[in-house]
Amino acid sequence: MLRGEGGTQQATAQPATTAPPGAVPGAGILPAVTDLRVAQAEERVSATWSYDSSGSDVVFLYRISDPGQLLPVQETRQTSVTVTPVSARTCIEVVARDSSGASSEAAVACVDTPGAGSAG
Repeated sequence: MLRGEGGTQQATAQPATTAPPGAVPGAGILPAVTDLRVAQAEERVSATWSYDSSGSDVVFLYRISDPGQLLPVQETRQTSVTVTPVSARTCIEVVARDSSGASSEAAVACVDTPGAGSAG
């Protein structure tokens, strides 16, 4: 049996979030990218998105989300990238980060990429 030493404590609700790739602890939160779209063209996958930076110096951190392995985070100042697909479904995760280290929540979009990652 538990003793109630010092009274009881109330559980506080915390948002269930994970740190975006490249996030700086303690930095602010930026708006997420919008209209993230991915499409396959031949043997490549392209991703495009929109972002209203409101004049701030923003870079975009992106990576392919692959449940089988942790892939490196890449950086761009553009609102589009082209990558090589890694599996039957390729997902791309994008985060905005400004010069102070503030980051957005990750936006993720996926496209079916049959035959990707195979030798055939």
